[in-house]
Amino acid sequence: MKQLSIIFTVIFVSFAAYGSSMKTLIETAQNKEIQHDAALIAKHTIKITAPVHVVWKHLSDVQNWPDWNKEISEVKIENSVKPDTTFIWKSGTTIKSTFRVVDDPNYLIWTGKVLWTKAIHIWELKPLSEDETMVTVRESMDGFLITMLYSQEKLDSLLNNWLSNLKSVSEK
Repeated sequence: MKQLSIIFTVIFVSFAAYGSSMKTLIETAQNKEIQHDAALIAKHTIKITAPVHVVWKHLSDVQNWPDWNKEISEVKIENSVKPDTTFIWKSGTTIKSTFRVVDDPNYLIWTGKVLWTKAIHIWELKPLSEDETMVTVRESMDGFLITMLYSQEKLDSLLNNWLSNLKSVSEK
């Protein structure tokens, strides 16, 4: 029985230690970068025919994400959107995230964690004109068995859908 306990402890410690530390992840996010050596990496861009402040308004209003992005079923946030504010949201699974950079209207960056998976999510908004905004989203996900539990295709699809939904709500 003691051997079994030791085996489970070793497995748990291995899971928890896999990948970059949260400290490294936070520093990377604060430098407006994703984890370039992560198992899953995605970058997608869309042009939105709306002023940057309109796009920012929808993106930074996290409490109302479920109203325009049906892949997100719930968001709980107790403070305003600012660095070090934590929020819990559901997109298939429950994710605990913390804002790392809030640079209105240019960057919204957070780190997130689910079990042994850690992620950096970066939204970058660039005005092209008074009525056009280029939105780029980048994400890195890493963790023990991540590629067995989540696919590159699923990440790409999720981000593309999020961009399309942001475009739709912003162009109304």
